[in-house]
Amino acid sequence: MSTEKPNTFSLFDIVLMSFVSLGWGISFPVMKLGLETYPPITFRAISIVIGIAALGIFLVARGQSLKIPASDLKKLFAISQVNLTAWQMGLLYGVILMGAGRASIVGYSMPVWAFVTSVLIYRAPITARGVTGVSLALLAVLSLTLNDFSLFLAEPFGLLILVGAAMSWGAGTAMIRNTPLSITNESMAFWALICTVPAYAILTYWFESHLWRWPNFTETWTILYGGLITFSFCYIVWYRISRRLPPEVSSLSVMLVPIIGVVSSALTVGEQVSIPDWFALALIIVAMGVVLLPARVFNVRRRQRSSY
Repeated sequence: MSTEKPNTFSLFDIVLMSFVSLGWGISFPVMKLGLETYPPITFRAISIVIGIAALGIFLVARGQSLKIPASDLKKLFAISQVNLTAWQMGLLYGVILMGAGRASIVGYSMPVWAFVTSVLIYRAPITARGVTGVSLALLAVLSLTLNDFSLFLAEPFGLLILVGAAMSWGAGTAMIRNTPLSITNESMAFWALICTVPAYAILTYWFESHLWRWPNFTETWTILYGGLITFSFCYIVWYRISRRLPPEVSSLSVMLVPIIGVVSSALTVGEQVSIPDWFALALIIVAMGVVLLPARVFNVRRRQRSSY
């Protein structure tokens, strides 16, 4: 068992948290570059296999057992199809159809949908914070829709796919929170990735086998980025900081991801960011803050106001 005290952290943890935000945020324009010329399902399937190998090596090097009870594996397999397979698949086509910056905005509405799933399926209480978060997220989606309504009517699937993907991730997160599993967080990440392999293997063979080829230089490094950074380094570090940092700090690191996604997409792949895009981004950030930050943060603020 770890002897680390919860909610105690160092400067090194803050640096790691910053790298996670950067790693996940920059992954959006990186995906955009790779997906311009390489089959999308194959692109993600190779990255997942690389991520599994990197995570496995890391866990074995730490002396951590990779065994998983059959009962846990069955539960995790079902959860992973919602939390990872559907989310990643929707994200791929959302980036292709909508662009990396907007994909990061809509995609990171996922904590809001986790709340919705918890209410609808697991009978979680309906709170003012939850309703506010959902309303802000819907307003953000509406802002992106109205930004270029003619384009949305001509090609609505990008936005719809991304919203569905974010809902899928949120639903999977609620399932994880409400499903007892005996394995560690790191092992769960490792086995969750493995559980996505059958679906990706079938889909890439069925739809893209005629497109299989060796990736070129740009495609290779974007695939490696997904495997080594998105699926291994960021997962490993995220589980470390989510245990050690206060919830409000780790939540802020997630809230930075869409900001970095939008800015890095504008700087690297030349995507234009309009005022409605910035407005939608601000709404998503506020929605995530309302849903993710612990209640004591808001209680402290109310107490401070009442003391004047």
